Amino acid sequence: MTEKTKKLRSRVHISYKPQEYGLLDMEEELMEHFCMNRSDVHKHLIRTAWDQVFGYGSSKRSTND
Repeated sequence: MTEKTKKLRSRVHISYKPQEYGLLDMEEELMEHFCMNRSDVHKHLIRTAWDQVFGYGSSKRSTND
């Protein structure tokens, strides 16, 4: 775990521009599709994107997810 990660708060605020409000509808559909709450969907999609960018099974990924 990096120093930056250790200092992160457990809550993070996300703001949306007026032209991005449609993302909230998309988020709701994803929550229903995956049967997850907002937080879990966000974390799931971050992990999925990370695996796509850096490669599944990379040694950089923490095993404590």
